[in-house]
Amino acid sequence: MEAEALRALELPAILERLAARAATDLGAGRARALAPSPDEDEVRARQALTAEAVALLDAAEEPALGGITDIGPAAERAGRDGVLGPADLRAIARTVSVAVEARAALGRTSATLLTALAEPIDPGLAALAAELDRCVEEDGSDLRDTASPLLRRLRAELRNGGARVRD
Repeated sequence: MEAEALRALELPAILERLAARAATDLGAGRARALAPSPDEDEVRARQALTAEAVALLDAAEEPALGGITDIGPAAERAGRDGVLGPADLRAIARTVSVAVEARAALGRTSATLLTALAEPIDPGLAALAAELDRCVEEDGSDLRDTASPLLRRLRAELRNGGARVRD
C-alpha cells in the first residue's frame, strides 16, 4: 500500500496505540514496525494469532511478559567470546525466566497457534536463569560474593587488606 493511503487509514496512529499497550519495549518496537501484507495467507495467519491473543486477554489467561528485554546484542557479544557484565547477565536471567514461564502458561491454554510460536523456548533454560539469579545481584550491579568460592575468597582478602591499610 502507498504511504499516503496508510496515513489516510490512520495506520501510524493505530500502531502507536498498539505499541503503547505492549508489555515490553521490544514488543512496542515490533508493533510500530508492523505493515499490512498483500499476501492473503499471511493475513489469515495474523488474524488467527490475533484472535487467539484477544481470547487470552478476554479470559485473563495471557502470560505475563513484563521484564523481557532485548538480549540479542548481549547474546551476540557472548557468541563472539565477548564479556557480559552483571547487568547483561541479570537481563538475560530475567528474560529467560519470563520466556520459560510464558511458554508454560501458553501450554495451559487452548491457544494452539501462540503455543506453537513459544515451542522453541527451551524449558531447560530455567536452570541457567536460576544460576544467574544465584550469582548476580538483584539490581544487576555486581556479582554476588557467593557466585564462586574463588570470588568469595578474593573479596574477603581484599576487604581484610583494606582493613589492614586503614588500621
